[in-house]
Amino acid sequence: MGELLTLRRVYANKAAEKLQLGTEETENALILDKIEAHIVITDHSTKVRDAISAERLEQIIAEARVEAPRLIEYGMARYAESIEARRLGGSPQ
Repeated sequence: MGELLTLRRVYANKAAEKLQLGTEETENALILDKIEAHIVITDHSTKVRDAISAERLEQIIAEARVEAPRLIEYGMARYAESIEARRLGGSPQ
């Protein structure tokens, strides 16, 4: 049983680590979210380059690159907590 609990923890952590593979996709999702929050579009045929300056877009991209790993790390921790909570019969905090 001692090995079973250790092995479960190892596999839960390995599964959570796989979430890191989505860093680029996470960055892209954050970039799109930030663009949407930054601009107000009334005409949906407007091109992004016409609605936001190149400088602001570069800032948004830089912010997303910093935030993506943090968001993934948070998600990894929450996932590992949910696996552990199942074992303990509770719910994640």
